[in-house]
Amino acid sequence: MRILVIEDNHDMRVCLRQMLEDSRYKVYTVANGKDALVFLENNLLPDLIVLDVNMPIMNGEEFLIRLRGSVKFCAIPTLIVSGDLDGDLQLANAFLVKPIEVHSFMSEVGLCLRGSPSFNHP
Repeated sequence: MRILVIEDNHDMRVCLRQMLEDSRYKVYTVANGKDALVFLENNLLPDLIVLDVNMPIMNGEEFLIRLRGSVKFCAIPTLIVSGDLDGDLQLANAFLVKPIEVHSFMSEVGLCLRGSPSFNHP
């Protein structure tokens, strides 16, 4: 399974990648929503997108609006992992508030990939 991580903080991006790779997921990372849209246009689609909300260039809310507005990308499940849950985030499938615990994160990833996220909306 392929997972795209969108996170501007380098250390958090590395941490999320490591947790996912330890569970044998193929992980791709980008630092903002704009780079994520470019990635999606030029690569195989991921099975899940894990994203932060507060990012430069294109934040998580704007990314979700564009993702859900695209016929090509709208069905990709999304898991927000962020300390900032302000804005209209109902377009995401699920969310976790930073700091995250490994077991909770991996559990939510599994639920999202199976199509049954916990729907923990803010």
